[in-house]
Amino acid sequence: MISEFDLLSDKISKLVQLTQSLRQQNAELRKQIEDQNTALRRQMEEQGAALRKQMEEQEATLRKQMEDQGAEMRQQIETLSADRASLAARMSEAHERVAAVLEQLPAPEPEVEQPEEPHDEEVA
Repeated sequence: MISEFDLLSDKISKLVQLTQSLRQQNAELRKQIEDQNTALRRQMEEQGAALRKQMEEQEATLRKQMEDQGAEMRQQIETLSADRASLAARMSEAHERVAAVLEQLPAPEPEVEQPEEPHDEEVA
């Protein structure tokens, strides 16, 4: 019976050692996972910061392009408005000249109605 107890005691000792070994492996694996998670989190934060910076730069570039195009369009509108005003003034001047010329022309004579001459086809 003592040998059975010794055998059982040996098995319990081996089970305790195996349990301790598994606990140690489990702790090591948890530490590895935690380290990997920390590294991945840091990497994600760095990539996120880089992407945010890139987006901010692109946004600034687009904003600058829009401002430049807006300024160019405003300049074109001003130029077109000035051209329109100049053309309107020239048209008004031309209208005044034409009106002055028309006032100097003699009045047209009234048209006298002439009898219709029969066409050759009607005579025959």
